[in-house]
Amino acid sequence: MKWECHQCGELHESLPTQCRRCGTAPEIVENVWRCPSCGTDAIAGTRITCPQCGASKGQDAAVAVAPDRRLEGPHAQALASGVWRYCAYCKTQVPPVDLRGQPNLRCPSCAGPLSESTESAARQTRSASEATTYQRQALATEPALSSAAQGLHTESTATAASDRFVRRGSRIWLYCLGALILLLPICIYVFVQPPPTVRLVVLEQTWKRTILIEERVAKTQEQWIGSVPADARNRVCERRKSFDRQVVDHEEEYFEEVEDRSRCQEERESHSTVDVADGEETYTVQEEDGKRCTSFGFETNGGVSVKKCLDWQPTYKTVTRTRPRTRKEVQTHRECVRYATRREKRIRPVFRQEPVFDDFCRYTVDVWTPLKSLVRSGSDVHPVWPDEPQLTSTQRIGGRVEQNVLRLKRLSKPLFITRGRRNSPACIDGPCELSLPEAEWRRYSPGAHVRAKTRFGKIDHLLAD
Repeated sequence: MKWECHQCGELHESLPTQCRRCGTAPEIVENVWRCPSCGTDAIAGTRITCPQCGASKGQDAAVAVAPDRRLEGPHAQALASGVWRYCAYCKTQVPPVDLRGQPNLRCPSCAGPLSESTESAARQTRSASEATTYQRQALATEPALSSAAQGLHTESTATAASDRFVRRGSRIWLYCLGALILLLPICIYVFVQPPPTVRLVVLEQTWKRTILIEERVAKTQEQWIGSVPADARNRVCERRKSFDRQVVDHEEEYFEEVEDRSRCQEERESHSTVDVADGEETYTVQEEDGKRCTSFGFETNGGVSVKKCLDWQPTYKTVTRTRPRTRKEVQTHRECVRYATRREKRIRPVFRQEPVFDDFCRYTVDVWTPLKSLVRSGSDVHPVWPDEPQLTSTQRIGGRVEQNVLRLKRLSKPLFITRGRRNSPACIDGPCELSLPEAEWRRYSPGAHVRAKTRFGKIDHLLAD
């Protein structure tokens, strides 16, 4: 147990033989109890049975402090520092040590092991006036712990509280995540509406095949020498100015007006009051010089009590000290608000524009240009390419383009027609066309009914039946 000296207030981690500061010994007194069976009072607190009827000192025994019964020595310190346990079998209050100072491991009444005890007398602080009246002792629901065990218990409690906070925070995040998952489909439906499905009929199948013919033609072009292609011919170049660049031509001297900080032309005067040293002076002050107990009480522990101070008041002493003495003095300050100017000679570079020349060339180069397009189209399911012509050495096939188109018509109109919106109906004003690869295009024939997904007022793709 921790003990605070009732004379000087020095705090000790355990109950000592005397205070390390003032030498005051702890004042340990014996409690007395009243037998709940026969009413005998003033029974010594260290006795576990009533001398009149033999009843055990249990939890229902009323206890009072006897200030005149002083206890001294190691046996008294052991009684005040130890835990007064209640036997788990007969509920008798057992002192922490016996008369020889040995720890009580078993109940003297029933010989039951005290290691199974779960209740003990709680420590209570009572004033001197109420300590002499009989009161039932408060109970501690678990055995007293050592200081190391108390620290471990506090740490485990803090860790458990932290774990509860972490678990509670993780549950909040799980709730938020679940709410987002539930709201996600609604947001997708509202902001990203799925394309509607329409039914169409195939009116016509058309195809178109195009062969592009290119011809190599000689063209005259103009470029700077660095951009002329390697296969250019008939190149004729001349020197031209490409751009102008700045170069230093010479340096010139000039004068610049600068502020001369060494010559002031206009000053401003200001005054201020400051404290200056003017010797020393002595003064007295009240300083705290400890504390004095004004109200005493007792800290009860089972069958004994320890005197304790309940109310402290600080004590003061008068101390003479020395401090510097000051006096007020007016000081005048002058500040320059406008300085004179002087002319300083500076040097700066002067630039000139210098032209840069390069070769500009006119040349002839062969380029491939579109000559003509061979086109063949039809409305059957047997597309053919146009006949390739006899090409000269200066001609070539530039590319082949094929188009396979279904001409579709909507079977039924929607109930509500809205134009200009994102998902306005497709093929609502008349037949519409859809280009497809040849393999897919061949699967449909005129008069066939098809289903299609629309997006932005146009057919996006056809659906398989």
